[in-house]
Amino acid sequence: MEAVEVVLVSGILIGFILFLFTLTPQQTELYAVAQPALMNLAQQALDRAILMQGNITTRRADGWTIVDLALSAQRPLYQPQIDSAKLGALAAPAAQGPTCVIRQQKLVEASGISQGVLVGYGVLAPRQSYACDYEAILKNFFGPAWDKYDMTLVLKPLVNLTICPNYPVGSVTIRRNDPMCAKVPLGKIWVTLNATGTAVNGTVVVTVIHCPVGGECQIASAEGYFKFDPNLRLYYYDVTGLLAQYLQDVPQGAGVAAFAQKVDYPKAFDFWLFNVSNRPLVYGFYTPDGRVWITHDATVSCGSGNTPALGIRRLDAYTGAGFTNLAQDAVLDPGQGQGQVKVDQCSKCVGNARCAACYVTPPPGSLFMVVWVERNSQGGNAPEGTMVIIPLAPTPPKAPVRVDTWRCRGLQSPPQTQSAVATRVVDSQAATYAAELTLYKWP
Repeated sequence: MEAVEVVLVSGILIGFILFLFTLTPQQTELYAVAQPALMNLAQQALDRAILMQGNITTRRADGWTIVDLALSAQRPLYQPQIDSAKLGALAAPAAQGPTCVIRQQKLVEASGISQGVLVGYGVLAPRQSYACDYEAILKNFFGPAWDKYDMTLVLKPLVNLTICPNYPVGSVTIRRNDPMCAKVPLGKIWVTLNATGTAVNGTVVVTVIHCPVGGECQIASAEGYFKFDPNLRLYYYDVTGLLAQYLQDVPQGAGVAAFAQKVDYPKAFDFWLFNVSNRPLVYGFYTPDGRVWITHDATVSCGSGNTPALGIRRLDAYTGAGFTNLAQDAVLDPGQGQGQVKVDQCSKCVGNARCAACYVTPPPGSLFMVVWVERNSQGGNAPEGTMVIIPLAPTPPKAPVRVDTWRCRGLQSPPQTQSAVATRVVDSQAATYAAELTLYKWP
């Protein structure tokens, strides 16, 4: 009887082994060989995206197309960092908001942008379809075998840092419509953080820019640490004293902006801007060739259509280490007709240069541009002065960035094929991101 049982058990085991190796060779290969290999390839692809430097877009006709995901900033490889401006370019095609048409043909020809999505006060995200050349992207990653793969790359900030005003100025109270700001007491301006543990054990630096009409812009900074309020269950840093003195001057036409940076790991960044007028006077946008464009609001369909000349009193780039002035007293005048105006460097648009728009090239690592503009005396009901902040990081700064090569193929959902996931945490100039790459292999 025992011998029969041994024979039966042996037969079952032998049959199971034969079943694995003869009846299900594909499943055996998948779990024994292919899946670890695909996981390794996914990690290599993610490392390439983070460590490789290169141009991620190219200009085609009158628009820009994503052709690579080489996101590394210009830093030594032993200090890997992804480029915030590249993330902003990847986020632009998914931007939501009103569409603004650029009516100045010379600006369209110079920038390659004919439309923009209004994503903030005087800020446009270049309007693109989901314009990516999936064949070029995949060839850069996988060479001759490119058509066997597709990818999804997602980058999300690890922590959410938000500047939250809840402060009365005259007859109004300045508030920010953000869930992070719901518990801030009246009369306070806080920097809030939705992190736990070691994420809050760090330094926050807040910089304020205040520009009055007809006066010099002022810059002030403060440095401190987050506190935890057990009743509100919220981490915060109080910057009321730093900002209050400048906000009282806002009704007279001044512009006020604040920038908060959590400067150690995990990093985070946010900015907040306040002007009395909802008319920004100028519109600005960033293009992937590294230039920031400033155009008169009469040249954009979202603008007022009025044509007074404007003076850009200050045009500064902020790199995290301080401000770099790129232009002063540049004049924008849309003129009467396309042939009478030009587009040039902002530093060459001083005096009667007939510039309807101008551009600057911020230094590498810049986080945002600060534009302080004043109208001339014939401005009618236009505001006397406004401040516009043009971020070079994703807008809003805490927004996730996502690129799907399969969507570029026209698919509406991820491929139902074999896949593997690789993850990594990496810094940009503005924030610390959790990066995730899902690799799909076609049969």
